[in-house]
Amino acid sequence: MTAVNKKIDLKHSQDFTDIVGGIAGADYIEDAQSQRIECAGELYTRDSANAQLAYKLMKRGVITHVSMECDYEEGECSVCGKRAASKNDYCVHLRKYKGGEVQGKPVYEILHGVTFTGVGLLDRKGADENARILQVASHQCPCEETTKGEPAMDEKDKDKTSKEETEGAKKKDDAGGGGGGNTPVPEDPASLKARVKELEKENKDLKQQVAELQKQVQDLEADKKAAANRARAQKLLRKMEKQGLSFASDDDREQELFRLASLSDDAFAATETAYERMAGVKPSADAGKDGGIAKAGDGAPAQESVQACRTCSKESPPMRTDAGVRPLDVDDKKTSLEDQLRDGFMAAYRTRVASETGTLAQSA
Repeated sequence: MTAVNKKIDLKHSQDFTDIVGGIAGADYIEDAQSQRIECAGELYTRDSANAQLAYKLMKRGVITHVSMECDYEEGECSVCGKRAASKNDYCVHLRKYKGGEVQGKPVYEILHGVTFTGVGLLDRKGADENARILQVASHQCPCEETTKGEPAMDEKDKDKTSKEETEGAKKKDDAGGGGGGNTPVPEDPASLKARVKELEKENKDLKQQVAELQKQVQDLEADKKAAANRARAQKLLRKMEKQGLSFASDDDREQELFRLASLSDDAFAATETAYERMAGVKPSADAGKDGGIAKAGDGAPAQESVQACRTCSKESPPMRTDAGVRPLDVDDKKTSLEDQLRDGFMAAYRTRVASETGTLAQSA
């Protein structure tokens, strides 16, 4: 019953001029086929040109569907069951994956405390494809009725517009002084200022709309990037699970998936390489309990241990924390000018001695 006395608008528009009627009654219908709410509404065709047009389109079957508008007190997550009174309180499932899936489960919001606020007329199917217009009143719209030779409302509007244009042209000619009526009339400075302010306001509104559209584009790109990152993270996680990786609980798996999806491209590539190397390392069949490499003090020569390590490294290279990149050699020692000159003279002296004797001179 909360839908009664609520508005009927055009395509969920919030403009006052797009309100074309109101809901007069609502009934809950339950039968063998479905459970639904049937609303009866009226269009204010005598007061609104938009309502007249909506009635014509409904009679001709152009407008066939509707969409209910509502508010709600709380939303419940379909995955974890957490309730939230606003989007700021959403859980990670509704915040990141609403409309998608998590671990094969669809993510959607269950609404509690629903209050209807109106109904919108649509020219196509809405979110509920079964929300449609069942019947339209058979009597004619007042705009189509002609009584006592009176023209229809649209003809009246045309006659009124042409009459206003004629009167405006006549006033303009009279303002020209009767001397041909071709002399332009200077506009009032106050009206010019008002027009300038109006144009500035329109320009500001347009800039704001452009900024909002750019923000929407950025948000869409960010969502697309996040979806791609999550897809590649899921792919890597499934690969590791096939190779024996396991998690203590679903929350741990979800946290690891979220961490992988949050990584940058370089960090994810490094992580993927590390996982692949870790999966490729296989323990030797002759390895001992303490790691498989005999120590020099346990009866095995140190040279043989080193040779065994080199052999193992050729078969399965160990993991490295530097990702195979050698850092730059930077000489960060602080030397005085005197030390630099002394080192330079000594280097030149050794070079000269080596060139004359054929051996390198060694410093004491």
